[in-house]
Amino acid sequence: MVPLKPMKLLHGLHLAHCTNQYRGETWAETLSRLEQIWLPLRDRIGPDLPLGLSLRLSGRAARELNDPTRIREFRKWLDRHYAYVFSIHSFPCGHFRDRLVPPRVFVPDWTSPERTAYTNLLCDLLVQLLPAGLEGSISTLPGSVKGPLHAPEELVLIRKHLWQCIEHLSRTSERTGRMIRLALEPAPYCLLETSGEVIEFFLQFRREYMNDSRLLEYLTVAYDAAHFAVEYEDPGNVLTWFRDYNIKLGKIQLGVVPRICPSPEICDYLDPLREVDYLHHVIAWMPDGQRVIYRSLAEARHAARIGLPATECRIHLHAPLRSPDGDWFLLTHDHVLTVLDIVAARPSLCRHLEIETQTWDLLPEDQRTRPLDELIAAEYKWVLDHLQARGITPMP
Repeated sequence: MVPLKPMKLLHGLHLAHCTNQYRGETWAETLSRLEQIWLPLRDRIGPDLPLGLSLRLSGRAARELNDPTRIREFRKWLDRHYAYVFSIHSFPCGHFRDRLVPPRVFVPDWTSPERTAYTNLLCDLLVQLLPAGLEGSISTLPGSVKGPLHAPEELVLIRKHLWQCIEHLSRTSERTGRMIRLALEPAPYCLLETSGEVIEFFLQFRREYMNDSRLLEYLTVAYDAAHFAVEYEDPGNVLTWFRDYNIKLGKIQLGVVPRICPSPEICDYLDPLREVDYLHHVIAWMPDGQRVIYRSLAEARHAARIGLPATECRIHLHAPLRSPDGDWFLLTHDHVLTVLDIVAARPSLCRHLEIETQTWDLLPEDQRTRPLDELIAAEYKWVLDHLQARGITPMP
């Protein structure tokens, strides 16, 4: 079989959408969902174009795929369907039904050696799936859930286990010639949430491994536009600071979040946004410039109904990129479009782009119930149209 040539955008960029919404926990379920959703999606986008995959593998699915026969069959499946895997999404390791219980969402976190073992296994799988000449990325939980105060020994454990993974990535590269980078994904209510926390964490890590270049090379950041937007961060500033501190990006995730003016009346519009699979953290911007974070939409609704004195609230809800602004909300399209401007100007900043849409409730009502492959295909069109407007098109 002729090796598949990956579809590249100009400047060597690769685009996929995150398959974490497919909800497969076993490998059989994961593959079945790929066949049910991803295959119709690739037919909509272009059946003759090799299309990238950002694969979500639970701990159980990863262990089951780690079988010579299974992984050989999956590679044949990828070749047969003009697909290639360049990234793995490993933020949640366990079952998605645990996501509404915040401490369990992150179990095992980076205080546990189980998280290291899981991530190392994903590296071993990805190195077997990557097309020749292509670098890989693994996005991961940024340490642990955020607590009121982390004990110093917890932070030491997190850095210790991350270092063990970095060593594994380095050994894999020496053995195979393949480069795979680990990308910490800052997120609301996590240990690493803001750009300042990311920079402080990296600087402390480097002080402990002062002269080891592996830390600079293998540990990166997954820049999730939705996460940084919900934190009211400016993408130009953040990416400039990361460059100044020599913090590399392993992946850029494209997503938007809703902005609202909190009031009892707006709460009526928020009621249908059920927190079934995800907690919708809400961050309020106060008149004095301070931020207040609410762990759930329910907590934020209660605060708004009793008179939350915020000028704006942003909801951690990965809305459709192609969704228009609504009567009661605005979306952070300006943030993601600025990120695309920066990528177009500096394509070497990051080669991996990932569409991160998880909640379709903000679409016009007549569009919400369309097949999932059709909804995701529309997200691809939105991204590809905006990339093309910036001179980035698929290579022939």
